[in-house]
Amino acid sequence: MKNIIAIFAFSISSQAAIAQTLYVPTVHILNVRGEYTSNPIEGFQNGISLTECRMRIEAWEKRFAAAMAIAEKTLEERGQFGSMKTGCEPKE
Repeated sequence: MKNIIAIFAFSISSQAAIAQTLYVPTVHILNVRGEYTSNPIEGFQNGISLTECRMRIEAWEKRFAAAMAIAEKTLEERGQFGSMKTGCEPKE
C-alpha cells in the first residue's frame, strides 16, 4: 500500500512540474555572415504555456510569412544564404 501511495504522489508531483514548465516563443536566425542568433518574440520573454507558445509561433509565422519569403528570395538572387526558424524554447 505504501508503494502505491508513493507512486501516486510521485505521479502527481511529476504532472505538476510538467504543467508549470514555461516556454518562450523564439525566432532563430542564421544570417549571411554565418552568425546564429535567437530572439524571443516581444512580450513573451517571461514564458507561457506550451500550447499558448505554439499558438503565438503560428500567428507570428502567418504575420511574417510574406516578408520571410521575400527575404529568402532576395538572398538567393544574390547567391547568399540565410535561414529563419521558429520554436518554443523552455524558459531557463
